[in-house]
Amino acid sequence: MGSSTQTLIFPLTNRSVRQVFDYETDTVAYRLMYDSGARIPVWCSDVEFFLKAFPEAKKAEITAKVTGFGKEAETASVYIIPKYTLNDGNTEIVINNLSVVVLFKPNIGCDFLLSETMVSKMDTITYRRGKKELHIVSDKSEYNCTARKNNGELIDIAIWVQS
Repeated sequence: MGSSTQTLIFPLTNRSVRQVFDYETDTVAYRLMYDSGARIPVWCSDVEFFLKAFPEAKKAEITAKVTGFGKEAETASVYIIPKYTLNDGNTEIVINNLSVVVLFKPNIGCDFLLSETMVSKMDTITYRRGKKELHIVSDKSEYNCTARKNNGELIDIAIWVQS
């Protein structure tokens, strides 16, 4: 695990007033949005695209009730990504065993909602409005995710660093 401070910088798209940025991996390109009010990361595109982006992801034996999309709570599947990497081309941060809700919401304007809980143990996350950039600053390069459950239902995630 790294111990020096690093900053990930993502240029925001001009198409939205939200904190949305384009992201590319070796296999796919998708759009991310940081949601400071979200407790659980949500994949908003279809499950086939999710599995193309994360072929190593496995469906969990739990579900999640999701609110905040303008309707009543919806029940959705939960997948575990063994190693989720955020990389800006210079720096990367890894979250091991990331629990993600997969819920088809094509009109949300992004493919993946990064939840506040995903970055809660990192030093800072800053929206640089003038530069149209999202900065994530961390003194660690690797984190772990634990799903918080209640009666077989995902209610939250916790991100932590192994000492």
